[in-house]
Amino acid sequence: MFLNYLALPSMELLLRSGGFGFLAKLRDSLVAIAKLIAKVVVVSLVGTLLFCAIEDAWNDGDFLGQLESAAIALSNTMGLVQITWLLGFGLVALPRGVWQQANLERALIRCRRGALAEYRARDDAKTQLGMALDDCYR
Repeated sequence: MFLNYLALPSMELLLRSGGFGFLAKLRDSLVAIAKLIAKVVVVSLVGTLLFCAIEDAWNDGDFLGQLESAAIALSNTMGLVQITWLLGFGLVALPRGVWQQANLERALIRCRRGALAEYRARDDAKTQLGMALDDCYR
């Protein structure tokens, strides 16, 4: 659970962060994960409150029992959906894809390619600016 909700997303966000230093990237990734977890908690609380309002379990006196039954049913449903999703993509292909996306060497190669493209674009813009300035001064 730690790996799924904190470690892998923080590694991915750390690589994609726009910060210049390691601490800035780490802070950005942790803030993004905190926002995601806060959204999940808010949605869960709203769902629980809606369940309370719809079920009218407060009057029956067995609110915790009904809430427990709903939580068990929802967790089983979530497990079945995840298994179906994993089998649809292949049980091995998904972890392999996550592993390859978390590979720092490949991410570095992608960043180098992007940096090279930006460098070439900057040089082209510099050349065009120089030619435009030469035309202006003639």
